[in-house]
Amino acid sequence: MESVVYHFNKHNKTELTKLSISSQHYGFVIEAVASLIHYFAERKYELTIREGKTRNVIEDVYANRSLLGILSLTDLNRNFFERYFISKSLKFTPLTSMKQHVFLRKEHPLAHLKLITIEQLKDYPYLTYQGTAPFCGRSYQCG
Repeated sequence: MESVVYHFNKHNKTELTKLSISSQHYGFVIEAVASLIHYFAERKYELTIREGKTRNVIEDVYANRSLLGILSLTDLNRNFFERYFISKSLKFTPLTSMKQHVFLRKEHPLAHLKLITIEQLKDYPYLTYQGTAPFCGRSYQCG
């Protein structure tokens, strides 16, 4: 959020501030957008949030549908996407490093451990999040 605020403060204030962000599905992005809405409260603004898969986020930034793309790179996909960024003349700037999380019920046999390895999890079923819609977009306008 601080980078976005800096971007808009370094330019002359215009009548209507426009910002479009594309992101994978992350709760922290919605929190940052809520902070941006508070920051822009005194201005007329148009804020568009687009949510999609990694390739959608990259394509939105490449095609100028979004000024900013927020996504996650892992050790498994980093090399592929770094080459993909280069092919699209895009720059990836890490914002933070996040740890993987495992959510367990308190009665689970591994719940008492502070650190759990992949090897310890191999015999347990798991869930992963994948959006069902090919692309979802949200827009907010105020002013």
